[in-house]
Amino acid sequence: MTYFFVDYENVKDDGLDAISRLKKEDKVAIFFSVNTPKMGIEVVGGFLSRKLDVQTIKAITGHKDSLDHQLASCLGMTMAKDRENDFCIVTGDTAFDDLVSFWRRRKYKIYRVGKLTDYFRIKKEENGNVK
Repeated sequence: MTYFFVDYENVKDDGLDAISRLKKEDKVAIFFSVNTPKMGIEVVGGFLSRKLDVQTIKAITGHKDSLDHQLASCLGMTMAKDRENDFCIVTGDTAFDDLVSFWRRRKYKIYRVGKLTDYFRIKKEENGNVK
């Protein structure tokens, strides 16, 4: 199982380009704000038709990086409860790379990708299935 934390404000629909590759047991948390454009019907339909476990979280805004801090906080709470699974932050915001490095040093399986296809490519490479 993989937990996906999506910075929708940053990646929008493009970041959710591989919904069809998500597993039923995966969990997706989509963080958005008043600044986020509406989600496309194809993306919504992709989640609904596959009956995926998706949660939308409207961030409280008012300060720079408010959404990022709330996403990181929820990620940390989830990681504290379940160390064995993968954690993936879907964002183009490279500031999350420091957070990923911090947790990788503590042996967590955590990734930051710009879109879902990047995560699946990385996992394929890690498993030795490189073409």
